[in-house]
Amino acid sequence: MEATKVLAQYWRRAEAVWELAEAADAKVADAKQQGIDARGVAAAARAAWAKATVQFEQTERVESAWGRAHAAFELFTSDGRLNDRARAVAEITEAVSGPDRP
Repeated sequence: MEATKVLAQYWRRAEAVWELAEAADAKVADAKQQGIDARGVAAAARAAWAKATVQFEQTERVESAWGRAHAAFELFTSDGRLNDRARAVAEITEAVSGPDRP
């Protein structure tokens, strides 16, 4: 499924940025352990974590939007009612352009 591949790309990017933030934290810990002024590396670590958080949240929004759009093609809605075209179109439209949009 193509969506699975796209979502996997998003998650790989999020994980890579997260690992960079963890590495920045390790630099802060090393600087503190050596008694070096860690303010500079701590600022870099904060920036790295901010970027990682943004990437992670974006990935979650994309995954959520895909889940909503995918569910719109099911025969029954999550509450057990028969899904109709109007409801499916509305759900897909909301998934693509709603508040969960990346």
